[in-house]
Amino acid sequence: MMMKKARIMEGLWLLVVALMVPQAGNAKQPEIMVDTMISFENQYDQPRIVTICEAKYRCEPVAFSQQAFVGTWVNDDANTGGMTRLIIGMEGNTLTVHGYGKCHPSDCDWGKITASYTGNPFRAVYKQGFKTDTLTIKLVSKNALHVHSTNIFHDGTNRDYEADDYMHRKPSVAFRMPTLVSPANGTVFNKFPRKTKLVWMPVPTAKSYTVEIDCYHCCRANKWCTDVGKTHHLKRNLRTTSYTFRFVGAQPGRWRVWAVSADGRESEKTPWWEFEYTR
Repeated sequence: MMMKKARIMEGLWLLVVALMVPQAGNAKQPEIMVDTMISFENQYDQPRIVTICEAKYRCEPVAFSQQAFVGTWVNDDANTGGMTRLIIGMEGNTLTVHGYGKCHPSDCDWGKITASYTGNPFRAVYKQGFKTDTLTIKLVSKNALHVHSTNIFHDGTNRDYEADDYMHRKPSVAFRMPTLVSPANGTVFNKFPRKTKLVWMPVPTAKSYTVEIDCYHCCRANKWCTDVGKTHHLKRNLRTTSYTFRFVGAQPGRWRVWAVSADGRESEKTPWWEFEYTR
């Protein structure tokens, strides 16, 4: 039985190799990615073969790790009326998916959601109230993504539909974090009201900035809010390199900033700079 399995698997391997090699003398062959899996339920079963071919992509090994999905993915169809790009990131062991759709004059921001990684493909679900959009995201090569979307409407209009989008990885460009200027780390303020101006240096490739302000004792005694998984204050889409706010009380605070590019990529977050109000 083991010899029979070995012969079957050898024959299947030769078949896969033959599919991967262009035929001499013919016109240019379409680039095809073949992913073949062989499994035996038990020693008496015939092999179960699952073959997945994605036309137009080069034949190469599929990466199944979470990290392989991370990046900015742009629709192959520049004139698409639907999904224009996806930004996939990682937060711990969870994947994040940030989708954008075709709108005028600029793309619609679908927002960032989280998704559990269950293998290749994995699913991410947008719940938009009037409809649910389930994205099945499959890596077909290290630089090519296939996204199948199932759109279910909840308004009784029977507009449900499915769509397929093919996307390529956008080459990443170095994108540095901002440099903090003031208030300097460790500044102590003895004033009231607690009007505070945060200043940082510009990042040439940034479209906007996000500022996060944390507070000691605000969410739990003797803890920063971020220590207990909470956010005290977050300000997005700042188009200047400063932000003014009124701090909550006579206690320690801290702040950090990160830049956001035109295609939605985020720089690294700056280190926290702390300050304190005494009254």
